[in-house]
Amino acid sequence: MLTFPWINKEDKRMLSIYNRIIQHPFIEEIKHGTLSRERFLFYLRQDAIYLHQYKTILQGISKKLTKSRHKTYFLNFIINTIKAEKELHHFYKIYSSYDIIEQSPSPICSYYIHYLTKQLTNKPIEVAVASILPCFVIYYQVGNHIYYDHIKENNPYQQWINTYSNEEFKISVNQAIFIANDLAKKSSLTEQLNMTNSFIRGCELEYFFLDSSYHIEH
Repeated sequence: MLTFPWINKEDKRMLSIYNRIIQHPFIEEIKHGTLSRERFLFYLRQDAIYLHQYKTILQGISKKLTKSRHKTYFLNFIINTIKAEKELHHFYKIYSSYDIIEQSPSPICSYYIHYLTKQLTNKPIEVAVASILPCFVIYYQVGNHIYYDHIKENNPYQQWINTYSNEEFKISVNQAIFIANDLAKKSSLTEQLNMTNSFIRGCELEYFFLDSSYHIEH
């Protein structure tokens, strides 16, 4: 159960975005194993670029955290992100011989990275943490949504589905939520609202990232 005490219960924006994501043809076609190879390759290339920069942002947040438990969790996130990058490279080689890190970022990929970097540089630590949370929460929710309702036999995207629905990723998600909730406890209502808005914006960007990949927007 994912809980965010700092988000107003009347705020339905996250639910709305989540519903748009799971209804998106990218997710529906992953679920049924029918997503085109071209679209998935484009997504993998962009995700590799994103993760490469995301790792740097996680490192920047870790340096600003004051609690040792929070820092330890973020160290694990960084290690897991590096692991995910390597697995992505391996998975990508099944489809293509090109080096994915050398590809150019799409407009939405560039914007998303810029947005997270700006949050880290210009915003309080609790807002910066809230901004990176969607990468955990959205993928976990979508991964589980697909896992329990997808074509399992001969699905070419089974490895991708397993990655975001396994127990190891669930632990990371819960740790990230714990940190955000812990920081929110000492934050004012205004700061909590800023956390919420940053989190919601990140969720929106996750949707646009998938949509951009589906339409192969260079």
